[in-house]
Amino acid sequence: MGFLKPNFEKEGKGVSKDTPEKTGFALFVDTLIREFWNLIKLNFLFLLFSIPIITIPASFAALTNVSMKIARQQHIFVFYDFKESFKKNWKQSSLLGIIFLLLFSLITISLIFYSNASSNNNLLYVPLFICIFINLLLAFSFIYSFPLLTTVKLSLKDIFKNSFLLSIISLKNTLIAIALAIIIFSISIFLLPFTIFIIFTLSFSLIAFANSFFSWPGIQQYVIKN
Repeated sequence: MGFLKPNFEKEGKGVSKDTPEKTGFALFVDTLIREFWNLIKLNFLFLLFSIPIITIPASFAALTNVSMKIARQQHIFVFYDFKESFKKNWKQSSLLGIIFLLLFSLITISLIFYSNASSNNNLLYVPLFICIFINLLLAFSFIYSFPLLTTVKLSLKDIFKNSFLLSIISLKNTLIAIALAIIIFSISIFLLPFTIFIIFTLSFSLIAFANSFFSWPGIQQYVIKN
């Protein structure tokens, strides 16, 4: 074994049968502490596989796949699970990523336009608020899209439909996931350059884990069981 060389093939600790059952945020914190090193390895793999830029959606799908297994308290082999998910989901995840990119870009451009134009015409506040609402719905749906893609075999159409429905039905968890993502992202960006180390070691995998952990209950209850 190499000195200070991460072992990506090492199986995750999982959960001992004698471990007292925890739920909610207590389980989230407990899992985060237990799988901390695996999350660091995941963050590194995500950045490494995202270097070509066009592979970012597939890399994010692989990151989500392993994060979902961690959230579901399953045993993991970090590198193997990441690599297999990357190969298996690259096509569908790339299409999903492109669609979300186009939608978010279109809405953002519209927001900028109506925001500037509304200063001269109060009627334009109506489409401005509509764009804000649509952007929120997209963000809500995004929380569930990649977890669904990597957990359940669905068409892109069904992924979008179920993502939207789950984001509303499980609104509490949706808001928690978004709040955590905003907090982690904001700290990582606004405290630069002091957070460069955190960005390279934990930021992306921590967001993915929080997203996976709080999206899984809705997926399990309303998609898996049905």
